[in-house]
Amino acid sequence: NMSLPSATQQSQFGRTHENFCIRFCEQVEKNSAPNVVSNPQYSAAVAKVFAQMSDETRWKKFCNFLKKRSELDDGDLLNRFSSCWFRATERIENARMHTMRMFSLIFELMNGDSLKAASLFALHSTIVTQLQSFEKEELSGLCALISDRFLTGGVVSKRWVGVATEVLKRLGNISDQCFEFAGKSLNSRSYRHHFLLKLLDDVLVTDSFIAVISLLRNSSLEDILVEYAEQLLMKELDAQVATKLISLLTSLPAEETEKKDRHLVTSKLFALICMLSICDTPRVHSSALSELKQSIVKLWRHADKLKESSWIKSAVGECDIEALKRNFDTLLNAISTDQKWSTLVGKSLLDVAFMLITDKGKVDLKITNGRIDGDAGVLLMGKRLLVTIAGTQPTALNTLMDRIFRCLSVCTNHSSSLVLIDVIVSIVLEHTAQVLNSWKSLQKLTDVVCCLKEETGIALVRALLPVIVQREQLVAAIVTEMRRHVLCETTASTALPILLLLLKSSVIRAAVRNDQFSQSFATFSTQALQTMGINTTVGNNNAAIEVISILRRALSQPASTRSLLYKGIVEAAYANENLVDALLDLLCTHLASTAPISREAYVESTKTSTVLLEPLPELIQAVSVLIRLAIHALRNTSTQIVSPRDAQVATAVAHIERLIESVRDNDVHDLQVDKLSDFSTSTMGRANLAFATMLISLYDVLVEHLWHVGDALLRKDAAEKIASILRRKDELNDVLKEKMAKKKESKVGKVISVAMCCVYPQLQTVSLMISRFTQKQQDDEDNVDEECIMVLRECVFSWAVQWAAKIASDLRSCAPNASSVSLCAFARANLLLYVGGEHVDPAASLQMWNHTSTEAIVAFASAVSLIVSKYGPRSQAAIVELWHCLDEGRTNSGEVTLNGASMRLLRYILTDRMPKLLDSYKDFDERKMSADHSKQALALLSASRALISVVPNAVDKFQMASFKFLAGILQKHEIKEKPVLREVWNLLIEVSRRGRCDKRYTNFLRAAALQIVSTLADDSVNEDEVLESITESTVTTSIEMLVNACSMSLSDVRQAVDIISEPATHADVNAGLVVSLDLCGRLAEVVNILLPVHVVYAILKEPICSLLTSLYTTLNAIVKLLLIKQKSTDISEWKCVSELAYLARGDVLRIMESADENVGTLNPLDEPNMKRQRKYTKSLKDETLYVSYARTRELYQANLLLLSSALHDDRLDVQVRHNTIGVRDFRIDAEKLFQRLEQIGAREGEDSDDGDEETIPPLKRRRRQLNTATS
Repeated sequence: NMSLPSATQQSQFGRTHENFCIRFCEQVEKNSAPNVVSNPQYSAAVAKVFAQMSDETRWKKFCNFLKKRSELDDGDLLNRFSSCWFRATERIENARMHTMRMFSLIFELMNGDSLKAASLFALHSTIVTQLQSFEKEELSGLCALISDRFLTGGVVSKRWVGVATEVLKRLGNISDQCFEFAGKSLNSRSYRHHFLLKLLDDVLVTDSFIAVISLLRNSSLEDILVEYAEQLLMKELDAQVATKLISLLTSLPAEETEKKDRHLVTSKLFALICMLSICDTPRVHSSALSELKQSIVKLWRHADKLKESSWIKSAVGECDIEALKRNFDTLLNAISTDQKWSTLVGKSLLDVAFMLITDKGKVDLKITNGRIDGDAGVLLMGKRLLVTIAGTQPTALNTLMDRIFRCLSVCTNHSSSLVLIDVIVSIVLEHTAQVLNSWKSLQKLTDVVCCLKEETGIALVRALLPVIVQREQLVAAIVTEMRRHVLCETTASTALPILLLLLKSSVIRAAVRNDQFSQSFATFSTQALQTMGINTTVGNNNAAIEVISILRRALSQPASTRSLLYKGIVEAAYANENLVDALLDLLCTHLASTAPISREAYVESTKTSTVLLEPLPELIQAVSVLIRLAIHALRNTSTQIVSPRDAQVATAVAHIERLIESVRDNDVHDLQVDKLSDFSTSTMGRANLAFATMLISLYDVLVEHLWHVGDALLRKDAAEKIASILRRKDELNDVLKEKMAKKKESKVGKVISVAMCCVYPQLQTVSLMISRFTQKQQDDEDNVDEECIMVLRECVFSWAVQWAAKIASDLRSCAPNASSVSLCAFARANLLLYVGGEHVDPAASLQMWNHTSTEAIVAFASAVSLIVSKYGPRSQAAIVELWHCLDEGRTNSGEVTLNGASMRLLRYILTDRMPKLLDSYKDFDERKMSADHSKQALALLSASRALISVVPNAVDKFQMASFKFLAGILQKHEIKEKPVLREVWNLLIEVSRRGRCDKRYTNFLRAAALQIVSTLADDSVNEDEVLESITESTVTTSIEMLVNACSMSLSDVRQAVDIISEPATHADVNAGLVVSLDLCGRLAEVVNILLPVHVVYAILKEPICSLLTSLYTTLNAIVKLLLIKQKSTDISEWKCVSELAYLARGDVLRIMESADENVGTLNPLDEPNMKRQRKYTKSLKDETLYVSYARTRELYQANLLLLSSALHDDRLDVQVRHNTIGVRDFRIDAEKLFQRLEQIGAREGEDSDDGDEETIPPLKRRRRQLNTATS
């Protein structure tokens, strides 16, 4: 009897269940023997047992018995009973529930420690055998068991994982059943795939995640792990999930974790976190940082390329730079809110920030309102990192400041130094109190500031000035240190500006005249200082007195130091007009002590050097500026108030008036610098030269002073003073010209340095003078005198124009702090002077070929270029004003935007001024002023380039209009000068490359190529497509520019392909290559038309060969990318493959067939007069050029055949007729080689006929013959 125990037998629970199991196993084993006849009583008894087991209570009690029994006998009874249980289920109907119950029990016990090894092996074999009979219901139930086990948590044994692995394998082998998952009908493999992804997601935050990974690895399902890892990388991760992902990535197989995405760290947040963690490891610190920086910088450069060219952006799509910025923003937010993140990646981010800032790449920084403005590229990202980290660790600011100081001391890149100082400005603004408490770091500043580069040291003190002025001890320490450095000529250039900064900050701030100078870098506005809690209405009188005493001592230093002091005083006075009184008193006292003008008093000459003892022109200019500022302040005060400043100004003016009278009374003979004086390289000659240059500068500054202070427009005597001073200058200039001409003719021996004095008038002075003489006179104008204007026009007008040209030649250094208002006034005055006509006074209207017009337009172009480069998009007001000065209210279209003003001004230059200038070439040539014509044209094109650069590439309308204007110049006008023609072409190419390189551009290139070939062949050209700029005299230049245009566009294609190939860009490779091949096809057509220039007419061989090399290199880059892609993706149906086949069998094949027989063949008789050495040098150059051509062409064809074989696409199997490129030697004459090989072949034929049998000649003999053939 094998019935279960009854209720009355519960007291003997364990014993009766054991007896039941033993009897049940005996009966099953007896009746399951191979030759036993089926017994109905046995079947009935089995059915009765399973019926009893259907009761949940009985089953639970029986399971508890088996679990306890297994702990006692190591699972022997369970092993025997389970095997019999599964065999017994074959005798009953609906045995699925009982099978699953026993399977689940064994599955649960497999995760414990109660079973011994023999039982485990037997049970594993039993349930694996039973698993093969399970269908979708059982397998779905087992999946639920697996999920519950992992979600419950706890330890999961390897034995249990092994069974679960068998379940997953069985699940993947059922192919004819559908499973239900999330409302969808899936096959077994898809069901397993979705189930495991959901399981991974469910257990991600539990301690079972590693066990699930082990399960999938045992099941050979690493592809699911890879897919889940990619899904996690796209999500925002917290610290806990990031740790789990690290475990997942380390569990992936090597072939799956292979580095396929070189820029993974720039596109995925988790990869960036991992890389930063690696950077914190000492062993790989340097290499990891370098790799991370390289990835970031390269991606940033790709993004810059997208900004520069709309065509590249259309081919590539969006670069992943935004993802990198978002990832950094996420990290910055994390370390700002959670200190744990700061501990994890803060140090690595700090290292990355310094590496990005110290990158050696060139960046054009724009300074606006004392801060770095615009897109500073990767440097700006480094700055943001530093500023954010400083905010998260305010207590460690002293350490950060020390590191910034050390970096500044070794940094060689000026842009990097500016960014580091801008970081200090941000830190001072946001964490003033913490910086103020960093006493040790600030104290170190006094020791190192003069050891830095001049601009860096000054800017550093300026950035820390709001903190310095709040610590009187620090101010005193810096003043004491600077007192010593002022006495040294090498450090005075740093010490003097720092002292003047302290002086400005020690005096109560006054209103800034922002129309004169732009705000210096790293300065703080009054509002910003008040926001930081700094009282700007209180000064430091003790520090101011101490600084002025040091400055007074500096007036006894060498002339170079005093020159720096005078310039610094002018800037300080403009920055804070409350300093005018003290500084004017300082300079007036010094001016009163100066000696009368003579060579002996102002120049010292020895055998080894010649130096100025006193830079008198700079002193006069500084005093003049202070007088003007004082007068300006007096005019702003009430007339009822009598100020002591009146007497001070009167005294200063009197001192300068005495100098003016002295200059007027003493001519070149009195000053001993006439034509009889010595200007040789002797001691006296060098002294005379230095003294003469000082006098010329003195005349200039006196003219500037009288214009502002002497009422020259109202008083005729003042105008006469200016005229007489300029006459003195002309006399001295005549002497110097004659002497310098003779000096050049004579042989000069040893060169000895001579200290030359050169002082530039202020930019606003020159602008005001030119505007005064060009503006139309008003009838009711009372502030000018006609006679004064006439006197001044004869002398001062030309003086102002000449100085405008000199200043414009180096505008950035001559007017370093000029504001946009001053620059705009300068550009406006010169533009009106050049345009003339109805825009100016008739007396100032000049002919186009006048040299003054040339100087005016050159100055205008320089000013516009500086405005655009310095202020960028913020130059709207200046450009709009320039347009309005020409428009004069004729168009009333409301507020004009930057793009609108740039468009109108560009249209005026390229469709009005430029055509008039080109059409008037004969007038210039007749007057022998062709050089002026060329300068004017280049200046107009330079201004056009600046206007084009200020408008973003995305404005298609502007780019199209610019192309139309430039193409119109080439089509309608003959351009005689080759530099002008090249510049027009260069600007056209630049505009087209900035735009979309549409068919209008390539059609223009095609028309130019056709006309070039027709011009060379003396054929007629269709009048509708003729380009007037292409003539017999300019055809060579036009060919060069056309070749450059094609080469640059091909370079853009290669750049686009390079960016597309980067996985981090996530670009559509097929679409990108279609766009690239479209442009390549249009360019190949132009190259095919242009090829006869080399093949037929044999001119410009080297540029044409280089162009062909560029074409093959570009096509090869595309083919190589497709070869890489076909390894991982089926690309046979991609449109770009068809486009490539069409192009390869079209123009490119025709180019290869035409060029192959001509390019590379050299003829030494082409240049018979060439010397032997030049022939040898040219042969080496030709070898490099033509071998490079052959190599790229063969690489392209070989890779194209490889792609054809890989894709099984016969369209790519391109065969070139007469393909002899591979056997050429470009260093020798092909004809002589052919003749020599024929002779050798005939000789070998005769030798073979004489012998009875064919013999192989010795190796040495064959080598000797080959050497003879190549000689």
